[in-house]
Amino acid sequence: MGGTLLAGGMATVVVPHLVLSGQVTAVTPPVRLDIPWIQTAILLTVIAAALFAIVAALAGSLRRRGLVRARHAGEDA
Repeated sequence: MGGTLLAGGMATVVVPHLVLSGQVTAVTPPVRLDIPWIQTAILLTVIAAALFAIVAALAGSLRRRGLVRARHAGEDA
């Protein structure tokens, strides 16, 4: 979430100074940054839920196999 806010803040500060027209003059009217916050929040929620599901599945797998056996899985007997 912090990265999204940082990117939005940087875009608000930097993008208006980088946009030029074909004649290398500032664009009129000025650039208006429009971030779809609802869609962004939904996307972040879906990504967070997917990562949580992956971590929960891995934790369940480790619980079933046992942590010591999982740690020594690749070692020679």
